[in-house]
Amino acid sequence: MTATEFEQARAEFGEPLHTRDYHVEIYRAGDNVMRLVGSLRDLNMQGFFSEDDGPIEMHNMVVVMDVEMPSLLILDCRSQMYMHPQDECPEILQTYQQIIGLSIARGFTKEVKARLGGPRGCAHVTMLIQAMAPVVWQAMHSFFPRPEGGSSWMLQENNTEGGNPKGVMDEMSLNMNRGMCHVFAEGGPMERRIEAGTSQLPRWIRHRVAQSEAGNLAAANAEFGHENGEEAKKEENA
Repeated sequence: MTATEFEQARAEFGEPLHTRDYHVEIYRAGDNVMRLVGSLRDLNMQGFFSEDDGPIEMHNMVVVMDVEMPSLLILDCRSQMYMHPQDECPEILQTYQQIIGLSIARGFTKEVKARLGGPRGCAHVTMLIQAMAPVVWQAMHSFFPRPEGGSSWMLQENNTEGGNPKGVMDEMSLNMNRGMCHVFAEGGPMERRIEAGTSQLPRWIRHRVAQSEAGNLAAANAEFGHENGEEAKKEENA
């Protein structure tokens, strides 16, 4: 959902009753280490008394994880609660070191639920960790160094002449994500594309390439059906 849908809802119904925000940032913390910093924040936007003049923060929790590359093993995990409902809530935080040594590859979510789900952890911190881990996959293309003035290794790999380099990338994606969603299901769209030899770059790469070739974001958005995107609005208003 883009900013447009939020704006439409606010125009129709006024200020929201409640907001929950997940935020994740990833850094290169070493030659083979990613640092993940994630937060979960709940705001009650209406307050509890008529004289309240601002939102009330209900949850503000942060998790920091170090992940080794390319093994995807968790080297360290620490968490903090800056706002929480009960005095006893922070007592569970030490438990989250149980995920040190786990791999965030397939099966991670199931393992986290088994170790830290329900009364074995904090529902909010557990959900935050489950939201953070998949972001590593999205950051991998930026983690590996690119030549000065060059493009991401993903684009270089797929520009290789000869063979079917895009198929190589699709096969790599399938191997990493098999069974994680309908696209990567057995017999699903990704498998069928590889078998048919019709592999293609991820949509977000094709969108950026189209933007570069067209010289403006609005044209690329139109080509990909993103005319109402937030970035397009910014460009139009510039």
